[in-house]
Amino acid sequence: MKAQRTNLSSQPNRDSLGSVPCHRSAGSFGRSRAAIGLLVLALSGTVLPAANIVWVSDSPPTVGFHAPNPNFSDHGMVVLLQNAGHNVIVYDNPEAAGTLLTPDEITALNTNDLIILGRNLASGQFQTGQGDQWNQFITKPLIGMSPYHVRPDGGRMNWFTGGTLPDNADPFMVTAVDPTDPAVDFILRGIPMLGNTATVPSDVTIDRNTSHILQDPIPGGRKLLTSTFIDEGNATLTRTVNVMTDFPAGTPVPGKNYNLGGYRMYLSGGSREGSSAPNTVSLYAGRENLTPAGEAIFLRAVQLALNAGVPPPTDPNEPISITLPPADVTVGQGGNATFTVAVSGAAPRTIRWQRDTGDGMTFADIPDAVTTFTASSITLSNVSPADNGAKIRVVAGNGINVVESAPATLTVLSDTTPPAVLSAATFNGTTIFICLSEDVVDANGQLSDNFNYTVDGGAIGVNTATLVDPQTIVLEVDGAVGESFTVDLPPLTDRYNNSGAVPTVVGANLGLISVDVGSVNPAGSARPCGGKVIVTAGGLDLQNAADQLHFVHRAVDGDFDARVRAESLVGDGRFESVAKVILAARESTAAGSAAVNVFVTPPPPGNNWISSSYRATTDGGTNVIYPGTPPGGLPDVWLRLTRQGNTFTSYSSEDGTTWTQLGSANVPLANSLLVGFGANSHRNTRRVTATFSSFSVRPLILEVSLFDARYEAGTFSASFQSQNGVTHEIQFKDRLDDPEWTTLRPVPGDGGVKSFADTTGGATRFYRIVTQ
Repeated sequence: MKAQRTNLSSQPNRDSLGSVPCHRSAGSFGRSRAAIGLLVLALSGTVLPAANIVWVSDSPPTVGFHAPNPNFSDHGMVVLLQNAGHNVIVYDNPEAAGTLLTPDEITALNTNDLIILGRNLASGQFQTGQGDQWNQFITKPLIGMSPYHVRPDGGRMNWFTGGTLPDNADPFMVTAVDPTDPAVDFILRGIPMLGNTATVPSDVTIDRNTSHILQDPIPGGRKLLTSTFIDEGNATLTRTVNVMTDFPAGTPVPGKNYNLGGYRMYLSGGSREGSSAPNTVSLYAGRENLTPAGEAIFLRAVQLALNAGVPPPTDPNEPISITLPPADVTVGQGGNATFTVAVSGAAPRTIRWQRDTGDGMTFADIPDAVTTFTASSITLSNVSPADNGAKIRVVAGNGINVVESAPATLTVLSDTTPPAVLSAATFNGTTIFICLSEDVVDANGQLSDNFNYTVDGGAIGVNTATLVDPQTIVLEVDGAVGESFTVDLPPLTDRYNNSGAVPTVVGANLGLISVDVGSVNPAGSARPCGGKVIVTAGGLDLQNAADQLHFVHRAVDGDFDARVRAESLVGDGRFESVAKVILAARESTAAGSAAVNVFVTPPPPGNNWISSSYRATTDGGTNVIYPGTPPGGLPDVWLRLTRQGNTFTSYSSEDGTTWTQLGSANVPLANSLLVGFGANSHRNTRRVTATFSSFSVRPLILEVSLFDARYEAGTFSASFQSQNGVTHEIQFKDRLDDPEWTTLRPVPGDGGVKSFADTTGGATRFYRIVTQ
């Protein structure tokens, strides 16, 4: 007879990519190739020729040439090139400002087909002759991806007339400077356009996101793509900046006595250099944060650079044809309907979007819905039932022929359902959150009238009622509700005038406290909704001697097993790469409280780490239990933290059932702790929103052993040490090879010794104790 329990795996559950080997061969300093996944881009049938490319980066381990490495922050850009069939070798530029390339290094660089100066390359190094070397002595085509490298000040490369470097507050859209330029037409082939501007962004915003250069190129430079956006640093400024500019070989460099030694291209792509800890070169810089459209532009720019700015030849007599016709779209009332088309054929071409006039047969041009490029999309916003059945088509021509697409049909599903209550819940018993299924309107002020609500049949008064957002009503009541309570509401009306009475709602008291920890800018908040808790948080850090986060928690004494499911983490524009969702145990809500944490950072292009840490004493330093490693697991990762005495152990899981132990540490914290979950944005003035569910704090289930086992006069009996606050289930089977266990009976645990006797067995019986 023996007791059994479920074992927790201690093997890390994470993906890894091996190092890419580097091979020397005749004709290039280093050739390397990796097959890491598969990136499929719609490049309209154009095949990128394989080339030997040097990716210049400050990523470790050493100065000089080395193979690509998945542990480097800008490795995603290298993978894009490798997946397109290119051979890539990485070169780590000299680390010190003023350290020049040697003649051998210049020769080695020039044996390759293309050199790309990545974003993970400190601009401060381009000083005192370094920029001159890259300009003058590199004779092969060169792409510079950072405006810091190519500005005129400080001895840098001086490709532009000024060095103003604004950041965009949101993902940027590219605009064609000259849509008649064959190079521009090639770069934007397959990118959905409207007019001269893309309808899809080229990047996604994270911390230290893409920066651009504002001023014009030096004489001889050709602007290909620009972008217009609101300056993140000054919301009153609208900036139009360079995204892609190129320079032919031999372009004179102002203020220098030399010309460019080869073709040059500036392409602003990928996250920018870091400048403030922990977002410093090289741990966080240059990340691949391009959208599929941005990736396609990047790869076409590489092909253009390999051919010194000349696009592949096209057939000037190719008739136009529709390769991807608009498809039918079904969308709910109030939603947005997007139609997309792709064509082939010689430029100049015209794509015109048309809509029927109501009869399904007669069509008229949609104003300003035209482009000259090979792909286009148009979005009809906030559609209504009046739009149901609308026909959308494209007319495309290029002077050789004109074609029409078959009409696509817009189906609008009318909203005829009144709003419903998803949940009513409270953290503290006096503030009740009512979460609704859709946006509602406060018709005639009935939702903000506290007399229209009844809590617990009128036993508890309602002091105030507030529609804090279109899907949340908050009630402040004059007495604490119990573990469950009832709420009666007035009828609810949505924005489409669907209205209906609401049945009595049963609510739950979650027994949690929601509070900001430390000096948080902006202040955070939390609200329950439909079995989830939505945390909105600012806060800079979760390390060193003080923490800042929004924390939802309860007090727990002694040993525990805390678990929570972190379903998502989203930003409010600029998304920090090291924002966090957190499961923690703290002695207090003071910023410098002793604490143990397990946390996850955002998925790519975020940091994508999972880690755990502790602070053993108030206002002391923070120590690592489990160092940050990818993948973090968001969205939808389970976090777990257990305490047994002073031993704290952290875990993660994909499903909340199979757990991977991350690390364990002995931390002498107080017996009573605040255990809960939260988030921080890692950037002042910015918020993140994290969604949590399935939070639980249960007794830590310990190993149970049977003792005093015996068989006398047809009775099996044994004893075991019970655990307070849990239920033990005695189970048996007659053969070890029997896959099923049978329950004898449950036994509530109170910390004492429990015994059982079983008279139903035969000659042999096996027992186990399952603790829940």
